[in-house]
Amino acid sequence: MHFLKPIVTVQSHPSCRLYCRTSKAKPKIKSTLFFTTMSLSTPRILPKHLEQFGPNAHAPVNTVRLLGTITSIHGSSATLTSGDGDTVTLVLNRDSHLSPQSLYEIVGKVINLEGGAGLGVRVMATTEWPKSPEGKPVDLKVYEAVVDATHRYKDIFYVDEEK
Repeated sequence: MHFLKPIVTVQSHPSCRLYCRTSKAKPKIKSTLFFTTMSLSTPRILPKHLEQFGPNAHAPVNTVRLLGTITSIHGSSATLTSGDGDTVTLVLNRDSHLSPQSLYEIVGKVINLEGGAGLGVRVMATTEWPKSPEGKPVDLKVYEAVVDATHRYKDIFYVDEEK
């Protein structure tokens, strides 16, 4: 496991690849979060990154992770809204049990939607993110800033599995 310099302090969650290290030298600092290098097998993306992982992009992977709020559910599809208001259409599987207005991390495959409606994500797995102990939701702006940084500086965050 390769530890990197701390980038930003964000709320930890079991499904994140964030690791906490306690500092004994500085008692005022209880913990610092470090990102580890990640495999490109399921990169975290924002809705604006969908095209890079779509079927026509010839990307090495098209299975991705998205975080957002479920704003509507219609039969076998749902709409996920990110912190900046961008939306993604989700094609649900039978095991998808989503609650509107709840925050979810979605693992799925980027697909072309039927009828030429653009790109969407076929859901493979979901994880509902809990609110903080104070009852506050996760700050999606911080999460999105970190995800955006991982795409701008891929060499730092992702391991090239072909090497």
